Amino acid sequence: MAEVHQRNGNVHQAFKHLDDLLNIANEEKKYDVKAEAFLKLGLLNYQEGIIRRSVDCLQEHFKLARAVNEDQKNQKQIDKARVNLGIAQANT
Repeated sequence: MAEVHQRNGNVHQAFKHLDDLLNIANEEKKYDVKAEAFLKLGLLNYQEGIIRRSVDCLQEHFKLARAVNEDQKNQKQIDKARVNLGIAQANT
């Protein structure tokens, strides 16, 4: 839903859906979903020029991506998280 709202220019609703997803993922202890929510929040904040919050979200995504993918050895996912975080940090 967040992506649909974002594409339609309703950023406020996109943020709301992503925040809701983050809360549900927290309650259900779904760390892969939580990582995805932080990624989408980070990218949306970056797109909206809210760089500091973007960096915070992308740092959480990177931390969770490392933890979630440690067992699966998905280095590509970790590298993508590192690159996204680095780009956002470079723009602060």
